[in-house]
Amino acid sequence: MKYRKDRIMMRYDTRNCPPEPEPIRLTAGKMTAKLFAGMRYVWACCYNEANYGWGYDYKFYHINRNIYLVDACDKKITKKLQKVFPIIDAWKDRRLLDGEPWKVFTPDACLRVYEHKDIFDHAPLMKKERNIELMQDEAWYIICALSPVKDIQPLEINKHVFEHWEYVAKQTGKPCIYVGNENERYVLGEPGKRNILIFGINPSTATYEKYDRTINRVRRILQEHPTYDGWLMVNLHPQATPYPENLVEYAQWHDNNLDVLHKVWFDFRPEAIWCAWGGHIAEQSKSFLFHALFEIYEMFRDTRPWLYYGTLTKDGHPRHPLQRDPKHASPMQEFSRFDVETYLLRHGYGRNRF
Repeated sequence: MKYRKDRIMMRYDTRNCPPEPEPIRLTAGKMTAKLFAGMRYVWACCYNEANYGWGYDYKFYHINRNIYLVDACDKKITKKLQKVFPIIDAWKDRRLLDGEPWKVFTPDACLRVYEHKDIFDHAPLMKKERNIELMQDEAWYIICALSPVKDIQPLEINKHVFEHWEYVAKQTGKPCIYVGNENERYVLGEPGKRNILIFGINPSTATYEKYDRTINRVRRILQEHPTYDGWLMVNLHPQATPYPENLVEYAQWHDNNLDVLHKVWFDFRPEAIWCAWGGHIAEQSKSFLFHALFEIYEMFRDTRPWLYYGTLTKDGHPRHPLQRDPKHASPMQEFSRFDVETYLLRHGYGRNRF
């Protein structure tokens, strides 16, 4: 085993490989086929729960360097897992068949290992050795080397990017600004004379050509509150993905985000700030989101009112525009002041932290 691990460490520069992040526990509602399409390695341990019988704890390694836990003892979760990840039903060793991207190993009765083609194709082992499953740390080194995160070339934020705002406005025939691409988005909006700056947690799929559900919901809410005739959608983290659990920290994205926020602030002079990032900010492996919020708040502080729409979540987070409070059936709610400084202090982020 040591020989194999040394060969992996020789082929890949593991000095820059981050430690495994805190795993994210998945519920049935968060298990989607699109999320599981990015899984590359699975470590499944069998256990015997006295009240429930036999079950499996699955540890899924995603290509974006996230790790997810699934407890398949629950029948509802097991059924959903079989739907979004059908290979999970393979109980015996199986070689790679035509068109199938997974190999399955069963070293003993209590362990199953699933390896994606991307993993075993890059494992630096002789072919005759490839009937041996990779251990978790070995697979993690390979995922770090293959992860698309390191290959992303972030947008270069300069004056030419901001000149593009005028081009977008002319092309769409309406006042519109947009800075982004398929991997990142820094701002999207329709500015007016009285603007509100909206902070989500991260962008999803919306562009200036086609809005998504979040943007459409924002526009409907502001139509009900005509105090503001313009809106500017920004985020704590600019990585574009509809799955906040897949967010990864990337220093250049953060620096770019601050640069764009400065430009947006001075060009459009928003009159209020709408906090709309939801509860994903508190996930254990996403502490960089609170760090981003802290730096953003230090930029603007109380120069404008910070608001939330409707009610706070049970944990005190401002709700995402699509996250409605089931206790309030009325579709129309009001904006209220949000004490960001107290919120940051409660989560361990004060001026003396850094």
